[in-house]
Amino acid sequence: PTRQKLLGAFRLLIRFWKVWLLALLAVGLGFLVIFYKPLLFVSQVDVVGVDRGLEQEVKQNVADYISTTHWFLPQANILLLSEINLRHYILEHNKAVWKVEKVEKKYPHRIVVTVAERTQAFIFRGQNNQLAYIANDGTVLEAAQAESGALSITWLGEHSVTPGNQFVTGQ
Repeated sequence: PTRQKLLGAFRLLIRFWKVWLLALLAVGLGFLVIFYKPLLFVSQVDVVGVDRGLEQEVKQNVADYISTTHWFLPQANILLLSEINLRHYILEHNKAVWKVEKVEKKYPHRIVVTVAERTQAFIFRGQNNQLAYIANDGTVLEAAQAESGALSITWLGEHSVTPGNQFVTGQ
């Protein structure tokens, strides 16, 4: 019975050899597209909307992200790259970026990332005349040394001016 099963499987293999060969070629082509680096891997990153210093930081964030894998699949492959996860990664790892407006895949090797920078919008004067710069999105950026010509807001209640805290919430 075991020999007959083996012969039956061999006959089936011979009968459908073209189908098996096409399936094997498709799997091989899939592995080639996913893992062969020169084919569809990201080699150029363009950052739009910020100055040169922040542009380099965002490029480094993108390079760090595409060096990772999701399960065993490389994020450097432009077909497998998740724009949403890249957007979240940049926002999580770069506090100077206010928002990532767009991530575009330009096949075969280029990504264009459009970002908006967090900028100093006004100076906040808290308790004990503590000064801090507040960003355009309401985040406390850093302690301010002295008032400049920027709009100054004096807060009468208690509020923390620790850098990174959200001072104004978008409600």
